[in-house]
Amino acid sequence: MTILTYLSILGYLSYNINTALTKGSYTTTYAERVRNSYLDKNYIPLAANSFDYAVLIPYLGTDPDTIVDQYFSMNFMTYSSRLKDNYTEGEYPRIDKVEFLEQERCAQTRMANMSKEDNSRWRCAKRTDYLLE
Repeated sequence: MTILTYLSILGYLSYNINTALTKGSYTTTYAERVRNSYLDKNYIPLAANSFDYAVLIPYLGTDPDTIVDQYFSMNFMTYSSRLKDNYTEGEYPRIDKVEFLEQERCAQTRMANMSKEDNSRWRCAKRTDYLLE
């Protein structure tokens, strides 16, 4: 390889490392909690100011008037399961429940009001508060 190739790769890597280190537009918070979910029946509330999610279906084509929603669909849902109190032999001992949530275009106040871009392209669930068991 030539010296020019090495310098190009070094410049590219330096640029990406600098971009990754100086990016301060988001904060990742890590918390860990270990518990026995079988015995501990406490619920953890997840409010919109501490937990939120959205989905963006990007369009990278050349026509800016294309409406992506006419080609793709998506659903937000919650899933829960629990063991049945009484069940017979051969019967599945678990009850599974899936609830489909209504969706809307995200308001600018979503994502803890920290988003610097236009949130209206994103899709959010109308429900904002969750309980985690």
